[in-house]
Amino acid sequence: MHPTSQLTMETVERNLIDQDGADDLDLTRCQFVDPFGLVAIACKAQFVANRGQTSYAVPVDRSFAIYQERMRLPQVLDAQFGIRASHIHGVREHDRRDVLSELTVFSNWSDAKPMAEMVLNKVNADDESAEAIWLCLCEACENVGEHSGARGFIAAQTYQLDQPGEYVTLAVGDTGLGIRATLQRAFPRILSDQDALSLVIKGGYTGVISDPERGTGIHAMMTAVQRLNGDAVLRTGSQSAKITSSGTIFPSSGRLRGTIIGLRLPCIRGRKSR
Repeated sequence: MHPTSQLTMETVERNLIDQDGADDLDLTRCQFVDPFGLVAIACKAQFVANRGQTSYAVPVDRSFAIYQERMRLPQVLDAQFGIRASHIHGVREHDRRDVLSELTVFSNWSDAKPMAEMVLNKVNADDESAEAIWLCLCEACENVGEHSGARGFIAAQTYQLDQPGEYVTLAVGDTGLGIRATLQRAFPRILSDQDALSLVIKGGYTGVISDPERGTGIHAMMTAVQRLNGDAVLRTGSQSAKITSSGTIFPSSGRLRGTIIGLRLPCIRGRKSR
């Protein structure tokens, strides 16, 4: 992964397509990253580590290098995968209102719940937006614990603080087998990642064979996003889906094992999220 300029909900796929098959991690030219980008880097790190990479090149841009340290990316990559940054500025720990949740590792809902509560307590949202934020965090984190069989990563941040367009961006991801493999336990005829995404967005499909009444979580998240005029990106394996109030599209996508859910929600209903 060699992100150039930005690594966000909008640009992750382009980076994966341009570098399909590249299994190293080089952030030298990266200048900006959002929570989705942080989680994508964490998911990619497992596989570069499996191929023997033990370090990564940090951004040349000093302000961004400091930011990725502030969001604890180097600490997570080192602790989880033994991948160390080529240089560390030594950022002091301090509280900032614009950082809701640094990149954090969890394995189940009990681990993730305190982070979800922190996000909800800090964000300046009206009741409907707060309810949607909580729903999305709960569903996304529970999916990791119940379906992925792997560690999960979460990050969140608000943007345009105290402005009419203030919004929160959330990302939850894991390095598990992905949605298609999960659904194939109950629906073996699902052959593509796009088919799997289409089904979970529609709702009523789950890989938990013992409980066929489940399978509404992602559908509920996407419904909340559309109701609030927000945006979402749901990616798994070799496919992504972009959900807006106008509908769902399936853009060209690179490959990244695991699943990432990215959400951008306005803090006040009716406001544009960006």
